[in-house]
Order: sequence, then C-alpha cells, then structure tokens
Amino acid sequence: MGQPNALLRAAREATESTVAPGEGMSRRELAEAVNAYLWQTTGQRYDLDAHQIARWERGAVRWPSAAYRSALRAVLGVASDAELGFRPQRTAVEFRGHVAPRVPAARETPEPDGLAELNDWVNRSAAVDAELVTLLNDQTNYLRTMDAKIGAVALADQMSAHLSILDRLLSHAVLRVTRRKLASVLADAAALAGWMALDRGEVRSAWRHHEMARPPHARQVREPCWPTRWQSKHST
Repeated sequence: MGQPNALLRAAREATESTVAPGEGMSRRELAEAVNAYLWQTTGQRYDLDAHQIARWERGAVRWPSAAYRSALRAVLGVASDAELGFRPQRTAVEFRGHVAPRVPAARETPEPDGLAELNDWVNRSAAVDAELVTLLNDQTNYLRTMDAKIGAVALADQMSAHLSILDRLLSHAVLRVTRRKLASVLADAAALAGWMALDRGEVRSAWRHHEMARPPHARQVREPCWPTRWQSKHST
C-alpha cells in the first residue's frame, strides 16, 4: 500500500458539510456529492461510497478514473489533480539503483482504477445475495414512507443515490434468481422515483425513471406503470 493521501483528506475536511454546518465533509457525504455531480453532468449513475474514499485517502489507489477525478475537483473546489494528491503511475521501474523504461503490459489497467478496483467489483458480486436485496427493498419502502411524510423535494438526492446503487449492483449480480429479485426492487424504486419527480414538477426526469421501471427491470412488477395511473387519476 502507498503513502496516505493527506491532501485528499485535508481537502475533504476543509470543505464544509451541508448536513452538519461548521464541520468538514464526511466520506459518505463526499461520495454522495460526487455521484450527484456525475449524474447531473454525464447522465450516468455511479456508486462511489465511503469505503472507496477511504481507500483513496489511505493511498491504496493513487490515480482514480478520470470521471471521479473531475467530480472530486468540482466538489472540493480545486483546479488540479495534484492538489488532491493524485498522480499517475510511474512509467519507470528501478532495479539495483538503475531506472529503466517500463513497458506497460497488455490490458494493464482493465478498469479505470486498475486491478484493485476490479477486485472490489468481484467482491461486490459475491456480496449481492438475498439478504442484501431485502435490505435494498427495505430502503425503497423507507423512502416511500419518508416521501409521504416530508415530500419528494427533500429526498431527491437520496433517491438518486439509491437508484444508482441498485443499477450498479444489478450489473454485479451473478445468480439468476438474485438478479430477478434485484431487478424487481430496481423497478419498484424507479417507479417511486418517477412519482417523486412528478411531485417536483420534473416531467422529463419522471419519464426517464418510468423507462427504467419498464422491462427488463420491471418483469416482477405487477402494478400499472405510472403514466397509466397518472392518466386515470386525472381523468376523473
């Protein structure tokens, strides 16, 4: 493992938290902010979490993917990767005091963060089991209850992060029965997100969530899709 990335940690702790004013950003809050930024700027869902932030701060990964570096610069308010302690891998190897050019092996970095991130994805695949699917379904129901109590506006970021996690985990699930159950949870969550987007007046976002709730993700969902329900609700 490399040296700890003190610059990244310092930048995070120097950025004021939005949930605890006067305190520095937590790793979890930074991860959620990065995911939200990437969703807003690229339209793609990412599932960065506090665990990965901790790995970067420990120096286990010195050169995250370009998308993550860009989002971190924006969220933490810096102009360069070097200000966050990120530097590309060395291009030379040292042998008995001599430095020789390093020839990259074919497919040396199969994914943006290299072999370490690939190992993480393999571990995540093993973690996608029935218990995790139940917990994710419980989280969807929790957001549904909170929506009824405090409204959709306050839950927009949480709902987006929840969908991001579900979508990425579905790509990691291996067993067919687990994938089917997880797809059902994702379809239910996407339908809920569509209703919440409508409550906020975000019609385009609601439609995108509806598309996510349709097959193949919605094969386990038996209730009518939200456009049908919306039309029937407002036709009376």
